[in-house]
Amino acid sequence: TPIDNPVFATGDELEHNVVLGSENMYVLNPASENTVTHLENTIRELVENYDIDGIHFDDYFYPDDKAYYSLGENSNFKGHTFSTESLVDYADYTNYLNNGGTLDLYNWRRSNVDNLIESLSVLIRNLNKEKTIPCAFGISPSPFWAPAIESCPAGSNRPAEGGMLSGCNNYYSYSDLYANTKKWVEEEWIDYILPQAYTFLSNTYRDIVDWWTDVVKNTSVKLYAGTSLGSLEEWGSTSTLEISHQIRYNNATQNAVEGYSLFSYKNLVNGLGEKGIKNVKSYNWKTNALTPLYEKYTYQNTVEDVAKVSSI
Repeated sequence: TPIDNPVFATGDELEHNVVLGSENMYVLNPASENTVTHLENTIRELVENYDIDGIHFDDYFYPDDKAYYSLGENSNFKGHTFSTESLVDYADYTNYLNNGGTLDLYNWRRSNVDNLIESLSVLIRNLNKEKTIPCAFGISPSPFWAPAIESCPAGSNRPAEGGMLSGCNNYYSYSDLYANTKKWVEEEWIDYILPQAYTFLSNTYRDIVDWWTDVVKNTSVKLYAGTSLGSLEEWGSTSTLEISHQIRYNNATQNAVEGYSLFSYKNLVNGLGEKGIKNVKSYNWKTNALTPLYEKYTYQNTVEDVAKVSSI
C-alpha cells in the first residue's frame, strides 16, 4: 500500500472509504472525500510523469442495487448477485440529510459519482495545459443508460427523462450503478464514451449505437463502440462476419461512431474471434489506424467551482 494512501485504513475510517457489495468485495465509496483525493493523486502522478494517451474508466461505480437480475441465457451476469444496500452508506447519507441535503438516496448516489467525474475531468484538463500531447479522459459504461419513464410503473426510482425504450428492469448504468453517463457526455466532462455494446447486430446493437449517436450529437465527445469477441462466441454465434458487419454499421453515415474497441486480446488470437478478425482485415481494415485527435478543450470551470458544487 502506498505511503499516505488516504483510502486504505482500518476501523470506522475504512468503513467510510468503501462500500461493501453482497459479493463481499470492497468498492471505493464515491461519497468519501478520500476516494476523490486518492484518485486525483493517482491520476496526477500518471499524467504528470508519463506520456499516456488517456485515463480510462470501466463501468462500475456503485455495486448494482438489485439483489438479482438476469438478462437471459445470453447474459454475462446470469446468476451473479450484486447489491448496494442502503445500510452500507447509511451514515454518509444521514450526514448529508442532517446538513440540509434534500436529494433522495438514489439521486444522492448519482450526485456523488457526478462530482467525482467532474472533479477528475477538471484535474486532467488543467494538467493538459502543461502537456504537448493532451491526455484524454473516457468512460466505458454498460450500453444502456436508463429506462424511459413510460417503461416503468409510477413511483419507480429507475427511469429518467430521455431514457431508452428497452424495458424497466434491464441493466442500466443510471439505475443500477448510479452512473449518469448521459449527463457526463452532455456536460462534456469526458472526451469519449465507449458503451459496451456486447450483443449482436440483429439484436440490440443498432439500438445502442443509434441512441448514443443522438446523445453525442452537438457535443465534442467522441463515440466509440465496444465489442466483446468472447461474448459473441459464448452466446452461440457461428458467423465469422458478425464483427465485420458491426464495423460496417458503425461506419454508416447516420452514425457518429469514430472508432471501436475489441475485447479481449485472447479472443483475437483464437476461436471465433481470430476467424472474425481475418474477415475484418479483408473487408474493413483497408488503411492503417489513425491516433484519435482531440481538439483543444475550452473547459471553463475551475477546481474551485467543482469544490463548491461538491459541498452542496
